[in-house]
Amino acid sequence: MSGNVIPYNTEDGELTKGSVVKESLTTASDGRRHRTKLADRAVLSHAGSVSHQQMLKIIDDRYATFDAARRTAEADTAEREHAQEVEAELKRLASTAAKAGRGKKPGGEE
Repeated sequence: MSGNVIPYNTEDGELTKGSVVKESLTTASDGRRHRTKLADRAVLSHAGSVSHQQMLKIIDDRYATFDAARRTAEADTAEREHAQEVEAELKRLASTAAKAGRGKKPGGEE
């Protein structure tokens, strides 16, 4: 099929079944076997434009952004949960005080 036009599915731009030129069985590192289908098309057209060090910097920056957002979300959740616990405790204390006050006569005598 090399040198020929590769037939594409016009709806989504994917290769059609007829464009498969090689089928092989590959054993993964976990011992499982996978059927792999290859088309007559380069996987990468070039070696890439980002160095390993640049890629590590990008990953570190993106993770730092993600981690900061995660920590903020966790802190917000913890703050909401704490506020709910305080509210529940205040209601419990108010209820206990109201029950204790029912048994007293006017003037503070029992």
